[in-house]
Amino acid sequence: MSKGKLQSPGARRAYPYALIALICIAVCSVMGLSFYSSRLMITQYTPLVDAAMEIKYEATQAHLWFEEIISGDRFENMDEIVAHIRQAQWYARAMLDGGQNDEGTFLPLKDPLLRTSVAATLDLIMQFEAITWERWNALGTSGIGTRIDQKYDALFKSFIRQIDDVETLLQRKIDGDYDRYKRLQAGLFLSILLITGGAFYFQRRHEKEIGAYLLSLKQAKEVAEQNEQWLKTTMNSMGDAVVITDEFARVTYLNPVAASLTGWSKKEAVGRHIDDVLKLVEEEDQTPVKNPAVKVIEGRAPVWLGEKVQLLSKQGIAWPISDSAAPILGKEDRLVGVVVVFREISARKQADAERALLEAQLRQSSKMEAIGTMAGGIAHDFNNILAMIMGNVEIAMDDIPTDTPVRRNLDGIYGAASRAKELVRQILSFSRMEKKE
Repeated sequence: MSKGKLQSPGARRAYPYALIALICIAVCSVMGLSFYSSRLMITQYTPLVDAAMEIKYEATQAHLWFEEIISGDRFENMDEIVAHIRQAQWYARAMLDGGQNDEGTFLPLKDPLLRTSVAATLDLIMQFEAITWERWNALGTSGIGTRIDQKYDALFKSFIRQIDDVETLLQRKIDGDYDRYKRLQAGLFLSILLITGGAFYFQRRHEKEIGAYLLSLKQAKEVAEQNEQWLKTTMNSMGDAVVITDEFARVTYLNPVAASLTGWSKKEAVGRHIDDVLKLVEEEDQTPVKNPAVKVIEGRAPVWLGEKVQLLSKQGIAWPISDSAAPILGKEDRLVGVVVVFREISARKQADAERALLEAQLRQSSKMEAIGTMAGGIAHDFNNILAMIMGNVEIAMDDIPTDTPVRRNLDGIYGAASRAKELVRQILSFSRMEKKE
């Protein structure tokens, strides 16, 4: 262990016991593996050896009885002979695929060479059954020395050689596994000796490191105290309000700005639920707002509130604020607390309102200027029309006597046009004023 890596006192006290437990586990492992290996060899190979012997026995029994039938020395039931051959086949299949009978459970062979040899043996047994029936069906012409008799004996001898090969391969497999078992046993016991020696070595080393550990622990404590003081100074000097809670939303710290806005001193606030210290309501209808720290604890993600939220202080003062909250994560991303940061935004809200008023006035002024420009254009066109009307009326008035009805109508038209001309003049004056403004 390097001096830079620190372990807890509990871990160091448990160190010798861990070594003892390791040695015990190693010993138990060796004993368990020895027992398992020996039991596996007995469970797997003993039934397989018995199966190979049974194959040879059943086939040989069938051969002997059938020869007695052929020689006429005794009368045997052919079904019994076939039953012996089928029993030999069953044992061969049990060696390949596994099986169970009154003699025990047969686990399937896994060795490819053995499986190939047993499969060949099974094939020969099936051929032996077929030629037995063939010779039985030709009983009258299949005496000793005939072609079918020679074929029958040759196939049986091939079968015997094949099953002997299976027994030989099986014995080699057992010997090989037993040798590996002995080597494994020796390796495990050597491992125990190495572990025991290593345990004593590490125990001695552990004792020497205790002094260094205590020194490093003291240094780490000093560093932690310095970091805590630095963090406290930073929090106290911040312009924003800061409130920190534990994972249960209980206040553990608030800086002077937060104390000033909430009206709660640090001594009063610590230990209380944040809903008691940081009461938030909607700006418009004063309905309660769910505390962002509670949201963070529920969702384990940062939360930001809008700027239409007010903080109600302990004294009942409503402060418009903008705030956010974020989780504090420990080891393995476990939630250990929440930090809430907020600021009072009265000045910014007032500035925003003034800016909005100026923008509205500017938009109104732009509208009026547009109206004035449009009105000026219309007035110019209308003034030209009025000039034509009034000119034509004056010409007509010169040709018509004064006391006639037509003259009186023309006088009315001329008066109305004059009033309209005055109205146009006023509109033109308004449009010029808007342009000057």
